Amino acid sequence: MTKKSILGVICAMACVTNFALVQPVDAKVMSASEQEQQTRQIEQRVFRGQPRTSSDDAKKATLIVQRLQKRICELNGIEITTDVFQDAHDYKTKVHPMRVVDNYDNACSVGAGYTYIGADYLRNEQIMSFYNQYAHIFCEHTIAHEIGHAIGGHSMLSRRESKNVEEIAEKYSFKTLCALPEGGWGAYLVSIYRDTNRPKTNIEITKSFVKEAGGKISIPDYSNTVYHAKKGGKYNLCPESGRTAENTYFGGQMAECIARGALTVNNLAIIPVPQDLKDNLKFKEDYLIVCQSPKLPNGYRILAGLWGSQDKVMDEWRRMKGLVIAGNGDIEWYNNMRKLTFESGKLNMWTMWLTLAVANDAQNR
Repeated sequence: MTKKSILGVICAMACVTNFALVQPVDAKVMSASEQEQQTRQIEQRVFRGQPRTSSDDAKKATLIVQRLQKRICELNGIEITTDVFQDAHDYKTKVHPMRVVDNYDNACSVGAGYTYIGADYLRNEQIMSFYNQYAHIFCEHTIAHEIGHAIGGHSMLSRRESKNVEEIAEKYSFKTLCALPEGGWGAYLVSIYRDTNRPKTNIEITKSFVKEAGGKISIPDYSNTVYHAKKGGKYNLCPESGRTAENTYFGGQMAECIARGALTVNNLAIIPVPQDLKDNLKFKEDYLIVCQSPKLPNGYRILAGLWGSQDKVMDEWRRMKGLVIAGNGDIEWYNNMRKLTFESGKLNMWTMWLTLAVANDAQNR
């Protein structure tokens, strides 16, 4: 994707699709009306009545969730409809608008295109306010996961048949996150980095990142991706201190670019944050570091955000790029540059140097 087109672009959890169904029926023979009837029965069991969106929090969150659902469905060619399904196979290509429901601490797909996220779940994950892009990305993962269950007809499967549905839905979610403009490996890691249970599929997908990178990276912790330098030594891919979504996203995005052979100094660019990302995902930064290459999905990956005026950001970028090209990007400069930039409060310059230094090392391996 070209810079011009970039500017114009637009969770694995314990789901309730395996609830004891009244009559487990093969999806191929269950009619649309039977699916609808079964869905009402599942809702009664899950919510002890009808799912309700009554609180102001749930109503406001529903509007955001439905906006994110639209992004995901448009990407995957899925129709969002308020009409009751008429054909037995409508569930494969259609879903209903997702709702945030009160007094529920989970997310679920209950069949016939109906999917829900609990308001209590959003509160417990501390994303009810949808305060930044990482909260939105976390929720996109959850939405895509439940859509994966819905279009797979998983609520219509028997317990024996539904053995692998969580793995299927999670891989669908991962594929979806990688195709979104803001997506990539980092987006996926953001959606799971606070999960201490680490479901099997999460672990398998994360291990695949390390394997695809051919030993150039390791991920000891979801929020700490490490790049192994050509001469030995390690670059911790952490623009910030602590276990943060920013570190998680940056490390995963960088790892993907390294694994695909796309991360070079010349492939890096600074662009303004696209308006779509400001409006729909609350990107608050002023500029983005992106890696542009035909080797990447969508032709690019967002790596990190930067703050400040165009003159300030571009001056800092030229200075850091000049240092790296002059040889001050080697691993032995890591600690010194961290002191000169990060520890001095110059976070833009630390993020820039780290990105450029790793790109320079990766391209010369």
